[in-house]
Formats: sequence, structure tokens, C-alpha cells
Amino acid sequence: AATYTSPLAALEAVRAELERSMPTLNGAPFIDKPILFHWLQGLAFSLFGESGFSASLPSAVAAVILFVITAILGRRLMSGRVAERAWLMLATIPATFVLSRIGYLDMLFTACLFGSVTCLLLSALHGRRGLQHLGYALLVLAVMTKGPVALALVVLFLMLCWFAGGECRQAVRQLDWRMGLVLTVLGSAPWFVWMHGRFGDRFVRDYLIEGHLQYLAPRASASSNASGFYLEMFVTVFFPWSFVALGSLVDDVRAWWNGTRLPSAVVMLWLWIASVVLLFTVARFRVDRYIFPAAPACCLLAARAWVLARSEDDVRRVAFTRAAIFAVAALLAVGGIVLGLRLPTLGLSLPGTAFLLPVVLVACCGWIVWQMLR
Repeated sequence: AATYTSPLAALEAVRAELERSMPTLNGAPFIDKPILFHWLQGLAFSLFGESGFSASLPSAVAAVILFVITAILGRRLMSGRVAERAWLMLATIPATFVLSRIGYLDMLFTACLFGSVTCLLLSALHGRRGLQHLGYALLVLAVMTKGPVALALVVLFLMLCWFAGGECRQAVRQLDWRMGLVLTVLGSAPWFVWMHGRFGDRFVRDYLIEGHLQYLAPRASASSNASGFYLEMFVTVFFPWSFVALGSLVDDVRAWWNGTRLPSAVVMLWLWIASVVLLFTVARFRVDRYIFPAAPACCLLAARAWVLARSEDDVRRVAFTRAAIFAVAALLAVGGIVLGLRLPTLGLSLPGTAFLLPVVLVACCGWIVWQMLR
């Protein structure tokens, strides 16, 4: 016999499901970040049980998706050789190694956010206007992972492209950004509206004001190097490919100064990096992983520079790129030698295989030098 469910019982069931859309910490409401990453972790727990593997599974899967996105953008905007090297570079930087192995949301956030940027770039530069809808859908997921900062980054990026003029401005004109703004707000609004209805002023105070607006307030005691924090993080957490990307930037600026027009894709990738660095520099919060959304663009630029440095007949055109690559080789050699001398004295009871690391670092130095001398 069919059972009758009263409207009140149905509403209670809906309310119970909505309660599950609220992150908690030790059973208390935790109004810090939106719900998407917690949903995915909960799904992993239900499938594989509560373990460290399940907690970090969304980050690991997001990392693989980010590799695919990076390769697609590299192939569409540059070449297959650049695409192959770019995703391998992304897989080997320290930040990727860390963030893909922990149960935190930055890898998922970057996959959604850079996926959105990839769709918008391909739509704008290749005239595939329908692709921008997928970009706005991915932007909704990015907002549902980390909040309005995702929308702020994309808006700042489009503004910088507009002010850059030329082909970059023309590319932005190809996008229906007004529709994108509406779709992003409507798509991500339900959870925020429900949280406001559930917690009222507390949600406004804890999430919007303390969690976002106060980050833009002046720091009471800002350190002298605070403004350069994310530039330092760009160099260190994206090592060694940040060196190659910066070397190529110098070569590209020199070429532009001498009258060579740079590809709009290269300019827009640098503007994306500038958007990430600028927005989080203005904010008063300093966290090293916040720079990670710039990682795919850095690796794409480094891969392009690497391919160009090996194929360019005019060595002067890529002089700083080649110098940066040789500097990376030298740093790997020094690191390998120092590590090899220090490992026996650390007293850590390391297995014998640990001594392969300095050998590999020195071998990488030799391989890079051989490749460049060819």
C-alpha cells in the first residue's frame, strides 16, 4: 500500500537535507567556505570509508583534471609539444605535489577556476562563443568551492585584458560577460541564500565581513616585505619552472620593445598570473597556497619558453630563457651535492633508496645541460 507523506513531513525532509549542506567543525556550524569540496569529501567517505585516502581523493582527482585542462589549453593555443611539457611541469612543482595529497580545497578550486579561464580564453581567441557557457558553469563550481574570490579573480583578469588593449581587448569583446556574470550569480546563489536564511546576521558577519571584506582592510602592522610575498611564492612554490617563465618574460619584453608583437595568448596568460598576484597582494591575508591558481599559466609559459629556447636559431632572442634554464641546472647540481653530503649526517635512519635523490638531481642537471647544448 502506498504511504502518505504530509506536506509538513516533506518540508521537514527538505530541511534535513539542507542541514547537510552546512559544514560543521566538531558538530558546530563552520561558516568559512562553501560546500562543494565538503560534498565531494563526503562522497569519497561514503564510497571508500573514512580514511586519509578518502579525504585527499577529491584533491588528487582534481589534480589529474587540472593536468588535462592545462594540456588542452597548451595544445589549442600553442602546440602539442608545449602541451605535453606544460602538464608534466605542472605535475613536478612542489605546490602540486603538496596540494594534490592533502584533504584541502585549493586543488579543486584551481581546477574549476583555471578550467573556467581556459574555456573563456578558447572562446575569445578561437571564436567558439558557445564554449564560454561551460566556462561560466565551471566558475559557478569555483565559487561553490572557495567563494566570491573566484568571481573577483575572473573579473579582474578580464579588466586587465581590456586595459591591455589590442588583441586582448578584442578577445574580451567576444565574450558575453554580462550574461556570464548573471549566470554565475544565479548558479551559485542558492546555497548562500539558504545560509543567510539559516544564520541571518551571523552568516553576514562571519562569512562576508570577517571572511572576506576584512581581508581587504589595511594591516595594523604590515611587514616591509608583505607586498612582495606572493612574488616570492611565485618563484619558490613553482620552482624550477618559475625561473624559466621569468627568463622568457624578459626575452618577450625585449622583443616587444624592439617591435615584435607578442602572441595574445602569451600576454593573456601573464595577465592571469598578474590577476592572482595582484588580488591576493591587496588582501591582508598571506597564505602560500593562494598563489596556486597561477601555476598552470606559469607552466604553460615555461613550456613555451623551453620549446622556443631549443628551436630558436637566433640565440640572442632567447638569451635570458637559456640563462634561466642553465641556472635551474646549476641549482639542481648544487642541491644534489649538498644533499648527498648532508644525508649521512642527519641521523634519520633513512633507507638506502633515499640516496637516489641527490643522484637524480645531479643527473637532471646533466640532462638539462646536454639538451640545451644540442
